[in-house]
Amino acid sequence: MTPAGAATLAERARRAAAMVRAAVEAEPDPRLHASERVRARLRIASLLGIPPTAVTVADDDRRATLAHAAVILAAADPADPAASYRFSIADPFYDDDTVRLLGACPVCGAEVPVRDIANLADLADADRPLEIPDCGSGSEGVSYSFADDRGHSGACTYGPGA
Repeated sequence: MTPAGAATLAERARRAAAMVRAAVEAEPDPRLHASERVRARLRIASLLGIPPTAVTVADDDRRATLAHAAVILAAADPADPAASYRFSIADPFYDDDTVRLLGACPVCGAEVPVRDIANLADLADADRPLEIPDCGSGSEGVSYSFADDRGHSGACTYGPGA
């Protein structure tokens, strides 16, 4: 039995599908289909257990390529208005593409992927300082894309030109 006022899984699924359809009709985007944008938004909301209205989506021009139209997702914490998180998904067409938490590079200060997020528990270390090994990424807790990310400043010891 469903608690009073709670939506069933089927009802929530119908609302999510309606959200996807409405986004496609309202915002046809030649570079990235609106359906992928809203699916990425729903994915982050589901991952964090927050309403989809607490997530906004924008193009991620730094990480976009001809083959992939990356997005940045900003998630506000409904329980803590001062807290927010920014994520990047390099190719939102695929539901299994890595979700990367964005944060400041400890060397250049630019916004880059700092941690790979697979589930809510992975955010527990979000405030912990990065311990970057000599190779740059792939160590415990550091995003695999950290070292080669195009978000690093030109003078940084990391980034595609380093």
